[in-house]
Amino acid sequence: MSASQLCNARSPQRPAGGAADIPVEARGPARDGTAGAFCGCWAFRGDRVARSARRAGIARRARPAARRRDGGFTLLELILAMGMIAMLSLSLYTAMRIAIQARRTAHAAVEPTRSAAIASDILRLDIENAQPPTGLLKGPFMATHQSGPNGGDADTVQFYTLGRDEQAADDDPLAEGIRRVELAIRTDVNPPALVRRVTRDLISTTEQQPEEEVLVRDVRSFSLRYFDGTTWQEEWDSTALGDVLPLAVMVTLELNDPLAQDASAVSPRRAQRIITLSCGKLSDSATIGGL
Repeated sequence: MSASQLCNARSPQRPAGGAADIPVEARGPARDGTAGAFCGCWAFRGDRVARSARRAGIARRARPAARRRDGGFTLLELILAMGMIAMLSLSLYTAMRIAIQARRTAHAAVEPTRSAAIASDILRLDIENAQPPTGLLKGPFMATHQSGPNGGDADTVQFYTLGRDEQAADDDPLAEGIRRVELAIRTDVNPPALVRRVTRDLISTTEQQPEEEVLVRDVRSFSLRYFDGTTWQEEWDSTALGDVLPLAVMVTLELNDPLAQDASAVSPRRAQRIITLSCGKLSDSATIGGL
């Protein structure tokens, strides 16, 4: 039997205290080889148990410190986190500011064209439904030409037309029917505006004040031309032309550029439309002010 087998066979229950509990005579020099092997095996196991106990103690002492380390953030970590949040906020603010500025610029560039298109549609409905100057609830078609304060035209026209108010109540008797319409530029306001004055009650015994609405603002020029079948006229007076309406009306609307620092030095936004009148006829009198 070898020395290690003999050590395992003869070893009693391992002492709980490790190598310190081994008898002194057992750890001393052996008289023969068998006893020396037995004592050496026991001492080796005791030393290994002692080392394991020391490691366990060190781990137990280090564990509370690790728990304290995991309980919060250091000052350096907080500073880095706050710096990253500040940089992210600055980036988001810059991106939103650029987007808002681009939206405002695009809106300012498109708004004049959009306003001119809406005003042209309203003028088209009024002019193409103009009624003949003679008959019940009718009146003359009067148009004059005059120059505006900014070097453009500031024409005016008054006529009777058939129309309907989209936003009026259904039981309103004045919501649709024949009304008197006047188109003109108001130069007493800044910026100048194209207004539409409507008188709906034409049978009232008292003078009715027309309702005024602004069609478009920042107008530089509002020009009207009237086609009598051969030429375009600057003015039209149905009472002097046989009580007839022109065959067509050319509407030219010029708006200032809202983005320009000096509006007079920049070309205006221009919208032009030719509107045919359903009740228009050839005039039987001499034309006036032909172009």
